[in-house]
Amino acid sequence: MKSTLKMILAVIGIIALSAVSKHIAALQLVEQTLAANRNILLAFIVPVVALGLILFMGGLMLMLYEKGKPMSHSEVEEQVRITQNLGIAPGVQHIEYLGREWVDNSTKNWP
Repeated sequence: MKSTLKMILAVIGIIALSAVSKHIAALQLVEQTLAANRNILLAFIVPVVALGLILFMGGLMLMLYEKGKPMSHSEVEEQVRITQNLGIAPGVQHIEYLGREWVDNSTKNWP
């Protein structure tokens, strides 16, 4: 409910700003300046957004690698059992079979 209300308020705010900007000379000047330099701004914004995405994803991966810990086989089986009971993971049986087959094959040569 709160997110819907926030979205409605944001839309109302954008509409109000759009209506007010037609009557304020300073906002019209800013809009004209941005429109005139659109290609330059676009050439700047696209790489900045791409760099931000790369840094965000890199930070996320770094956090997972530094603070995360690998799950044991029993923890993986418990997680699969929970998702099967909830019915939220279609096809888990196939993934579980492949995982069990991989574990069985990788442990055959252990001393």
